[in-house]
Amino acid sequence: TPGQMVSTIENMVPGGANKRFFSLGIDHASVLEVKEEPDVRPAGSFSIRGHSVGGYGSVTTNKIIATCLGDIFGFKVQASPKYGSEKKGAPTNYYLTVAPERIRVNCELNHVDVVLCCDPKAFTHTNPLEGLNKGGCIVWESSETPETAWTRIPAHHRKFIKDNNIR
Repeated sequence: TPGQMVSTIENMVPGGANKRFFSLGIDHASVLEVKEEPDVRPAGSFSIRGHSVGGYGSVTTNKIIATCLGDIFGFKVQASPKYGSEKKGAPTNYYLTVAPERIRVNCELNHVDVVLCCDPKAFTHTNPLEGLNKGGCIVWESSETPETAWTRIPAHHRKFIKDNNIR
């Protein structure tokens, strides 16, 4: 991520940690601390992170949306899934960035404008609100009434939604 690159440079400069051997992006004793994740997307960009379940077709839908935005409207787009060897039904994420100019970041997004939650259990195994910009939007798929769905969101996440004017 951009934050990991900043940490790597800070490690090398005089007065930095100057660790000869270190790790990035994993839970390990040798990992460099990331103090912040800078937003390096182009000005005027719009990003979406989706939380879904393997086998729902969300990654394919994301790619189709990206193709339409690029081909029809001429935007620069970048669509990428995050999955490994998950089986059908396992949690997965996908990312989409749309911008008026070339997108030079290719990693999991830490700054997003919309979070699509097609996984009704997302709040039980991750924080789908992480990196959601103030005034952003969350779309949470649920067959429940809005009142019931709201109560299933953990209290600290409901507070984040209210405090950050999340729609």
